[in-house]
Amino acid sequence: MAQPISQEDNLILQSYCTVMLMNALAAGNNLLESDYYKTLNIEPPIRQMIDEIKVGNRGALLMFLYAMLVIPRELLSAKYQAEYNEIDLRLVSLTQSTNTTYDESPVQYVRHIRNAVAHARVTFSPPPDDSVTFEDKDRGGHTFATTMPLRHVGLLLDDLQQVHRKWVNDCRSKWPTR
Repeated sequence: MAQPISQEDNLILQSYCTVMLMNALAAGNNLLESDYYKTLNIEPPIRQMIDEIKVGNRGALLMFLYAMLVIPRELLSAKYQAEYNEIDLRLVSLTQSTNTTYDESPVQYVRHIRNAVAHARVTFSPPPDDSVTFEDKDRGGHTFATTMPLRHVGLLLDDLQQVHRKWVNDCRSKWPTR
């Protein structure tokens, strides 16, 4: 029997849908060259910045990671722990360097990247490095830092999308149809 969508499910669902929409708009659809974009009520200085940085920019990347890591963290991590563990193992090969004082094996990349995004401890390196560094620290003095080429962050986002798709499919039967 279908149940109303819970507040928690609704937050995850809306965040995920927004990520998917932004991703579709950024993915080679020439949005910024479209007639529709030209009609949007955007102040000229803001429009100029959007034209320069495009839709799929570093700020969008941080919003995507926030929506896919920070918002659902407590709600999805236990149910999909195996999937997150697989992402952790994959991140070993996607990162350039990782330094940690946490006593954990394997390294919990997803948890630390989530914390870095949540606490705005993310640094982008300009070309030619074109990488992003995520830093996490706790009150006990433990630290974590990992650097990943920007071209690999899309792979992380793809992996996170797989978890979200699985969650949507698992939940679909309990949600009411419209």
